[in-house]
Amino acid sequence: KDLDLVIFGATGFTGQFVVQEVVRTLSQAEAALRRPLRWAIAGRSEERLRKVLVIIKQLDRRTGDRAGPALVVADIESPDSLASMAQRAHVIATCVGPYRTHGEALVKACIAHGANYVDVTGEATFIGRSVETHGDEATRSGVAIVHACGYDSAPAEMGAVYATRLLEARNATPASIEAFYTFSSRSSGAAINNGTYEAAIQEMGSVREIIQLEQAANKKYQVEYAGPSPKSWWPIRYEKRLGGWTVPYFLTDGLVVETSQRLMVAQRDKKAKVTLTPPPAIYYEPYLLLPVYALPAAVFFVGAIALFTLVAQFPLGRRLLKAHPRLFTAGMVSSSGPNIESIESSSFQQHMIARGYSRSQSTSAAADKAPASSAVTAAEPDVQLEVQVNGPNPAYTCTAICLVQCAYVLLDRKQRKRVSNGVLTPAAAFWNTDLLDRLQANGLRYSV
Repeated sequence: KDLDLVIFGATGFTGQFVVQEVVRTLSQAEAALRRPLRWAIAGRSEERLRKVLVIIKQLDRRTGDRAGPALVVADIESPDSLASMAQRAHVIATCVGPYRTHGEALVKACIAHGANYVDVTGEATFIGRSVETHGDEATRSGVAIVHACGYDSAPAEMGAVYATRLLEARNATPASIEAFYTFSSRSSGAAINNGTYEAAIQEMGSVREIIQLEQAANKKYQVEYAGPSPKSWWPIRYEKRLGGWTVPYFLTDGLVVETSQRLMVAQRDKKAKVTLTPPPAIYYEPYLLLPVYALPAAVFFVGAIALFTLVAQFPLGRRLLKAHPRLFTAGMVSSSGPNIESIESSSFQQHMIARGYSRSQSTSAAADKAPASSAVTAAEPDVQLEVQVNGPNPAYTCTAICLVQCAYVLLDRKQRKRVSNGVLTPAAAFWNTDLLDRLQANGLRYSV
C-alpha cells in the first residue's frame, strides 16, 4: 500500500471542504506518522481533480516544491477502479453519496482489499444494512468500516462518550442523555446542497425499512439499560429546564447512538482486544430546541416534517420533492450549495442533560461492585450533569473536521490498535481512542 489516505469524492461540494481540512491539518498527521503524509484525491474526472490540485497548492504554501497529493481516478460504477484504489490505501474517506446507492460498492472493495473506511453518511438505512450484511466480513478481513463520521453523528457520539465518562467519574451508573440541539446563522440563504437534500428524501421515504432494521437489530443485540427511558412522546413540549420548545430531532443521531450501544454490547460479549471495557448502554433522546417565543414555528416545523415524510413515501412524491427543492425547503437547499459567508457564519450547539444512578441508589448487586455496570432500576436517576457541545457550521466545516480526524485515528498505529474491526459507528469505533481530544483541538468544544 503506497497511500496512507485517499479522499474519495474530492471534487464534490463536501469533498472540497474535506480536502481543505486535510491541507490545514497536514502537520498533525505528519507529526503522528513521523514522515510526510502519503495522500491522494480521488474521483471520476481527472480534469476536475487537477483543478482541485491547483487549489491545494495555493493553500499549502509551506514549501513551494511540495509534491502534493496523488490523483486517483475511480468511479463508483467501476468495481475494478474501486478495487485498485482500495489495494493502494490504508484509509479511504468517502464523500460520495447518497450512500444507499453509492456506498456499498466501496465498502465491499475496502473489505476485500484491506482498506479501512470512513464516511459522512447520515442515512440510517445504509448504516443498518451495512452493519448486518458486512459486519462479520469486515471483522474477518481485519478492517474498520466506520459510518457516520461527519456532523452526523461524530459530535453527538463523542458527546455521549464524554458525558458517560463524567458520570462514571462521579461513581454513578450512566442511564440516559437528553440532547437539545440549536443552530444559529448570521446569514440568510441556502444551508445545504442538493446531494444532502436528495439523500434526506430517500431516508424519509424509507421509514418502514428503518423500523424493520431497528426491530431486527434489537432482537439480535440484547441491550440492558439502567432505568426508564426519558423519551417524551409529545411532538411539541415546553422544556422548563432550558426555557424553550422542543420538537423531535429528525436527523440520525438517535439511531446512530442506538447502533453504537448495540455494537458495544457485542464488543463486551466478545471481549474485544481493547484496554478498557466499553461504556455502559445509555438512552439517548435528541430534540430540536426552539426559543420560547417560537411556538408557531414549532407547530409549523412538526407539520412540515410530517407532510414531507408522507409525500416521500410515494415515487411521484419523491420526484416532486426533488424537482422543487427551494420550494419545499423555503430556500434552504440550492443546487450550488450555500455560499462561504453562510457557512462561516453558522454554528451549532448540543446541550446534553446526562443522568445516572449513584452507588446507593442502584438496586443491582453488580452495580454495587462496579458502578459502570448495566443495573436496571425503575427509580428516577439521582445524579445529573450537563454537557455542552459547540462547533462550527455542521454540514460542511464540522463534517470535514470530524471525518479527517476519524481518518487520522485509523492512520495512527497506536490508536488503530484500540479500534475494533468490523462495521462500526463512531462511538463503537473510537470510544477508547484520543478522538475526543483531536476534535477539541480542531474546532469543537466539549464542556461541563
